[in-house]
Order: sequence, then C-alpha cells, then structure tokens
Amino acid sequence: YLEIYNEKINDLSNNSNNLKLVDDKKYGTIVSGAKRVKIKNFDQGIAIKDYGEENRKYRETLINEYSSRSHCIFQIYLEQFHLDEEGEVNTSCFSCLNLVDLAGSERINEKENKKKNIGETGYINKSLFMLTNVINKLAENSSSMNNKKNYIPYRDSKLTRLLSQSLGGNSLTTIICNISPAT
Repeated sequence: YLEIYNEKINDLSNNSNNLKLVDDKKYGTIVSGAKRVKIKNFDQGIAIKDYGEENRKYRETLINEYSSRSHCIFQIYLEQFHLDEEGEVNTSCFSCLNLVDLAGSERINEKENKKKNIGETGYINKSLFMLTNVINKLAENSSSMNNKKNYIPYRDSKLTRLLSQSLGGNSLTTIICNISPAT
C-alpha cells in the first residue's frame, strides 16, 4: 500500500518513507524496499488496507473537512503457476492490479497561503497534470493515422512512472469516479 506525498513514495503498510523506484526485469517498475505480503483471502487484504489508511496524510481544507493529501496505490500482484505432468512448476505468469486513489486538484488561494500547503498543493497538481499528459499522449498514439508514435513521458512524475505498466503495453485500464453530492 503506497502513498505518493510531495513526490516522495511512502509504504503505508510498514511506515517506510522516501522509497526509490527501480526497474525489475520480471515486474517492471517497482518500489525498492516496499513490503510485500502474501495474502490468502479478502479479509487479509482489507486488514492491510485499513492499517495503511491510518498512516495516510490527511488534513482539513477549505473545501473538505477530511481531505487526502496524497495519491495512494494499493498494488495486488496475482501470479498463476502452470504445472507440468509431474506436478512441477513449468511456467508462471503474473499480473499487477493497481487500485489508485488520486488526491483532487486544488487551487491555491489567499486564505490558505501557508508555505507547506502551497508546496503540497503544487505537488498534487503537478502529478495530476503529468498523468493527464501521459494519458493524452497515449490517446494520440492510439488514434494516430500515421505510424509516428509520440514519446510517452512516464518518468516525469513518480505517479506516472509507477503506473506505466498499467497505462501502456498490454494492460487494461478502468476508471471509476466516485462523486459525492455533499456541498
């Protein structure tokens, strides 16, 4: 359970801070030092999520009483093993499911003109802008009539680099928006 707060990656499941992204031959871009836990059922996964949620950055804003100040990614790796006739593992394949909760973009105003909040808001907005930019470039590439492909700037933010496997390649992406009727 990872949090990207002020462009720093924190592992919410074991309170590790400022972790680094590395490229792994098998899994692609991963967070070095992030805790991986084998789970066997839904309840174990929810327990990890609940523990991590307690460590996530929240604060009151002018708009929300309880506003997340970070982007969170709950990664679930699924691995399938294929057995040969003797029951030995012949091959395996894996998939990574990223459940993402993005912090909402915000405007900086005079009433909330604190240096910490300005920096925090700037990091949130920058990573959301970079995510939008990556999605737009991917859309341009898929709708391009010619074979010229645009460079996809995954490395411009930690959010887009970490999600690069889910955004491009042979992945499927679904976006679910939760909108509250609250004022």
